[in-house]
Amino acid sequence: MKRITLAAVIFSVSLAAVSPALSQSEPNQIQRNRIATSASALKQGNLLFDSGKYGEAIKAYTIAVEQSGSNAQHIQARLARSRAYVLATVYGSPGYDNYDQAVGSAIADCIRVINLEPKNPAGYTCRGFAYSYLSQSEAAFADFNRAIELAPNDPNGYFERGYAYYKSNNPDRAIVDFSQVIKLKPQFADAYYFRGINYTYKKPVDALGANLDFSQAIKLDPTQVRYYDARGKLRNDSKDYQGTIADYTKVIQLAPSANVYSDRGFAFAALGKNDAAIADYNQAIRLVPKHLKAYYGRGLVRAKRGDKKGAMSDFRQAQLNYREMMGEGNFDKPEYQQILNAIKQLQGDGI
Repeated sequence: MKRITLAAVIFSVSLAAVSPALSQSEPNQIQRNRIATSASALKQGNLLFDSGKYGEAIKAYTIAVEQSGSNAQHIQARLARSRAYVLATVYGSPGYDNYDQAVGSAIADCIRVINLEPKNPAGYTCRGFAYSYLSQSEAAFADFNRAIELAPNDPNGYFERGYAYYKSNNPDRAIVDFSQVIKLKPQFADAYYFRGINYTYKKPVDALGANLDFSQAIKLDPTQVRYYDARGKLRNDSKDYQGTIADYTKVIQLAPSANVYSDRGFAFAALGKNDAAIADYNQAIRLVPKHLKAYYGRGLVRAKRGDKKGAMSDFRQAQLNYREMMGEGNFDKPEYQQILNAIKQLQGDGI
């Protein structure tokens, strides 16, 4: 039997600390066990990530990194953990409090991937994603450009660069990149959604282009609330209130909230469907008792019906809610002035 010296053990432990991937000399069963453990942890991390539990996902991905049985598995786990670090910082995550170091850890994971495989575009896309959330636009675009240079037929680099252009208020460049994503991956619903969003940011707004893109995103993935919500807002702005109601009704079926009830109530009111409007405003207030827009909207409908006392009560409550939520520094804003004007108009009518 070959003798294993203490020096050899120390060397193997140090090597493992540098890269968890196993060497070919390790027993096959041990390697298979690690691959299985890493794969299981990666799967668990993905489920947690998709549920928005980024802190817990980071823990699972860390196990996947530490137990990885091959470079490919190691890289996959680090890329996943990097994105979880960034989103934990952006959106927060219960039980996770290491926000100060999270984005730095994300970049470190990406650098490790780049060091292992310098020509893997995913490492640069990964790091660019982290830089973009640090508002380091120059570094982010440099990484996205490098990723695209390495893999010009990979939609991921264009998608991330398009998103960075979107966040940088450059809708024209964003539209070009999302169009390239669609060309390379026509079934990618999010590419249509984000191109549609950027059409709404153009001046003038390209309402037709946005509507077509939101509709295509819905066709490809009818489960995404934000697709219906975006199209509903667009239709509302275009005064297509029937379309607005249809989209917000779908949002309510998928993910009911006070805001969407209030927004649908506005559309009902615009069509003169006052009973339906008040029912929606009532539901919004039940869900969020200090919902500013719902009180204001219900007040408008009550005033239209001649219920001036009910309208005044709602406008006063909207005024109180605004003062509590926004503070004195915002009393000159148009939203507050709208409420005051509604109150003054009723007072002029003798209320």
